[in-house]
Amino acid sequence: MMCPACHTGEAVSHVFLGYLPCKVCQNKGVSPPDKGVEFTSDSIKEERKAFPDDITSHHRKGSLNKRWVDVYGEEKARQYGYTENEIKNAKHVYSGDDTYYKE
Repeated sequence: MMCPACHTGEAVSHVFLGYLPCKVCQNKGVSPPDKGVEFTSDSIKEERKAFPDDITSHHRKGSLNKRWVDVYGEEKARQYGYTENEIKNAKHVYSGDDTYYKE
């Protein structure tokens, strides 16, 4: 496959990112993306800020989210298969810096 930047050199294959610019382009400073670009409207971004509890996950890295339990209740957590001990030991898994959009 040809380089996506210069279209002359041989593209470098990456397991997760796919085809990247050739070695010559990489040496010139054309670097692969470090994270994906989010294509969404401003109204969706504003709704995510206004209703953060609607997009909060019930768990993170194996820990039950205390905020989610507070919003949706212990009965809903039981319906999701969490035990009484997990519900009792739920903790806040998102810090203040971990919001979807920074203020």
